[in-house]
Amino acid sequence: MIEREVVETAIPPGRAVSFEREVFPALVGDGLYGYDAAGYWIDIGTPERYLESTWDLLAGRVRSTLPPRDETGSLVYENCLLSGAHVGPQSVLGRHCSVGTDARVERSVLHERVHVGADAVVVESVLAERVRVGERAQVGPGAMVGAGAVIPPDAVVDAGARVEPGETVGAAR
Repeated sequence: MIEREVVETAIPPGRAVSFEREVFPALVGDGLYGYDAAGYWIDIGTPERYLESTWDLLAGRVRSTLPPRDETGSLVYENCLLSGAHVGPQSVLGRHCSVGTDARVERSVLHERVHVGADAVVVESVLAERVRVGERAQVGPGAMVGAGAVIPPDAVVDAGARVEPGETVGAAR
């Protein structure tokens, strides 16, 4: 937790700041305290770390109240349509997702109401709610796709890409 006064005085307006590299070091000896917490803790501030923590939960390395996983170690919530799709290993599909025939979702997190078209591929990515991935589209490792974004048929979202909420990605290359 950071007090409002620290934010107002330690962070210059209009400039991006790294808490880890700028703010916290400036507070050493001036009110910075730590707490040695028991149990699992991970900073999920990057896509890679978010996925890592998800995989830890799915693998049972962290105690949780998650529903049971399937034979691939994936968690597929109710009302998902997956006929002929390849889901897993270690994926999470939120409620009301659909994954088309011969589409592949591996080591990814799909939030609620995501649609992945037939023959599409989503690998090691995070897709926010209501994302639509067209047929034969590809979403590369480390990609983050914002809520309501559209990936048209045959489009490619490169590894590590960020797609803004509501954005429509350009056509295939």
